[in-house]
Amino acid sequence: MIQFQSFLETEKCKKLLNNKVCLIVCTGKTIGIYNDKIQSYIENNKPTIFAVNQYPDFFKYIPHIHLFTNNHRWDECKNSINSKSILMLGCRIKTPPKDNNYIKINYTDKNPDEKISYNNGIIYGYYRSVGGLGIMIAYLMKFETILVVGMDGHNLKDEYIHYYKDSENSFYGKVDISHREIFNPVMSKVLDNIKLYGIKFSLVTPTLFYKHFQNNIISKIEH
Repeated sequence: MIQFQSFLETEKCKKLLNNKVCLIVCTGKTIGIYNDKIQSYIENNKPTIFAVNQYPDFFKYIPHIHLFTNNHRWDECKNSINSKSILMLGCRIKTPPKDNNYIKINYTDKNPDEKISYNNGIIYGYYRSVGGLGIMIAYLMKFETILVVGMDGHNLKDEYIHYYKDSENSFYGKVDISHREIFNPVMSKVLDNIKLYGIKFSLVTPTLFYKHFQNNIISKIEH
């Protein structure tokens, strides 16, 4: 196990920055809907791929980085992580791999009013989702361009909002309506705060967080 702050000084980290673009792959339905366009972008631009939670099995590209902060998602996926990926685990993961080959991410993420900062190896602030934390990590790694696919927001009219294969092998994971109603305004504020901190990022597949969407990067996607 290596601490994130120590990892930032390694050659392995610096090598990831050879391409200054980081593509964060979240788990919204749009990664399936726009699969062909996303993979075409990857093929043509060779970004560093930063997966969070379950990575789609229809993507032919191995993620360079794979991040988990949720014990349930980690337990679902831990036996299928590609050995070539750099594994990052949040400090609350209870069952890290036996070989101890991972990067530990120390973060707070409990108080909605906590300001974003990074000090002595600890990431402060309220990120609400692993995707939000992934943006901060990519920024701290000094990527010049941070793009995000699959950060769709929670559609109140559709209970199937995630790409997940659950116990019933469903393609899209269900999220209860009460959770969906709460999530969107909170996550919208999180993304606004990340921008106010000075982090430049773009959501490049259709999203409910409209102000952060750019449609001209992944081959002119209509919102």
